[in-house]
Order: sequence, then structure tokens, then C-alpha cells
Amino acid sequence: MKTMGMKAGVGGATVGILGLAICCLAPGLGIAAAAGVGAGLGFWTESAFVGIAVASLGLLAFMGYSKMQSKFKMRRQPASAAKTEAFPIACDPSVFPMEKRLEHVELAKDILLRWPKRKEELEDGYLFHYEGDEEMFLALARWAADEHRCCPWGAYAIEAGPSAAGKPGAIKLRWGGSQDGKAFLTDALKFMEDLGGDAPPESILNPDRKLTRASFQGKPKARCGC
Repeated sequence: MKTMGMKAGVGGATVGILGLAICCLAPGLGIAAAAGVGAGLGFWTESAFVGIAVASLGLLAFMGYSKMQSKFKMRRQPASAAKTEAFPIACDPSVFPMEKRLEHVELAKDILLRWPKRKEELEDGYLFHYEGDEEMFLALARWAADEHRCCPWGAYAIEAGPSAAGKPGAIKLRWGGSQDGKAFLTDALKFMEDLGGDAPPESILNPDRKLTRASFQGKPKARCGC
């Protein structure tokens, strides 16, 4: 009887370890297997404590697995769930070299003021409507990519509608992403309209800080030529 009890006890411990390994891979199955097998062996032998110990280990492993899964889900949150404070509503012209700043602003005048057939106001931004071909589509895409560098808080989308070969079609550019972003764009568009054909001011060509809504208040001053 003692020899049989010792063998059964060793077997219970062995199966218990297997149940613990299963528990790490499939928590629910592992607990059931560890508790059932361990408790069963303990019932029919003098080593009942093996079943209780294995069941306890299985429960602890499950609790640790659940905690690990919870942390993993928190780390896998989508970028859209990030706090808006990580993307302040401002423009940073310094991401471009000097010659690129002037080029980018001039292209922005075309894309936002001269080229659109109409401008649609949205709750969180603006939708610009164009008529053009693939060349215009690529120009809009390149500009949007550059604009995202200096204004990373924005959301940009470009859509090309159906068109016959060699003929212009409908193209849309959506820019915005939030009500605060829309307010920034409203002031920036007004600033560009007032700027007209003048060269961008020093605040854009030689910025010493990021541009905010306050930077666009009042009539823009032309760049000093002295």
C-alpha cells in the first residue's frame, strides 16, 4: 500500500506539472485538467494533497496569464486612442529647409485657394473639391505628405473619382480631424487670403517657434526687404 501510494503520488505530481503547462497555454482547460486529474489521483491514493496543490498552481498560473493579457491589450491600443495632448494644434515650418518653406507655402496657396472648384465646411475640418488628372492627384498627395510633417495633428485624405482616359475627373482633399484643428485651419486660410501675392512673413520663413492660432491674428506683415 505504501509503495502504491508513493507511485500514485509521483504520478499525480507528474500529471500536475503537465496540467500546469497546459494551463499556461489554455487557462480554462488547464485549471480543469489540473484540478480534475490532481484531485482524482488524490482521492484514490493517499496523496490527496497533490490534487489540491496542482489546482492551486493552476489557479495562480491563470491569474498571472490574465494579468499579462490585460497589460498586452493596454499596450496594443490603436493610435487613435492616444491623447490629443500628444499632438498640439500648431504648425512647425522649421521641419523644412528655407527654400522648401517658400515652395510649400506657394503650393499651399494653389491647393487651398486657387485650384479648388469649391470648399465645403465640415464639422471637424474642410473638404476641397477639384477637377484634375493623375498629375494633380499626385501633386495633392505630395503636398499633403509634406503638410503632415509640419502639422502632424491633422488627418488628411485624398480621393479620386471616376474619369475617362485623358479627361479630368473629380478629386477631393479632406483636411481636419478635430474642432480645434478646424479653428486653426480657418484662421490659417484667412491669413493666406490676406497675404495674397506677398512673400510669406518672417514667422514662416525664419520661425523661432511653432505657429499657433495667435500667429495668424491680424493682417500679415510682408517679409522685410531691407
